[in-house]
Amino acid sequence: MKFIRFMENMLRKLNNIETTIKTKVMGQYVGEDEFGNKYYEQKKSSNPRRWVVYNGIVEASKVPAHWEGWLRGSCDKLEAKEHEWQKEHQPNLSCTDKAYKYSISPKADKFRDSKGNKYIPWQM
Repeated sequence: MKFIRFMENMLRKLNNIETTIKTKVMGQYVGEDEFGNKYYEQKKSSNPRRWVVYNGIVEASKVPAHWEGWLRGSCDKLEAKEHEWQKEHQPNLSCTDKAYKYSISPKADKFRDSKGNKYIPWQM
């Protein structure tokens, strides 16, 4: 197990080194979003590749919608259209303390057994 963890860490570090070199040599800085993620595109290319260098944890849901469109090549202009009905962008909060917790429906209690278990096995 220790060897596997060691190899995973080494591969992760090599990937970080590769991204850093690629960014320094081939990348042209385009901008930064409110989360501190930095966006780059390939220099001097008719069809440039685009990528993001995340600030902190690598989490794709930290990319706001207008930057996502730019990364995918759907739009070349970086205009964030603001509407009064829009909420502020948040990354995926699943498995964190800020995750949405829903209340259990009162109807669900009728599907519990006497011990409080949800699943009741079939009985023959």
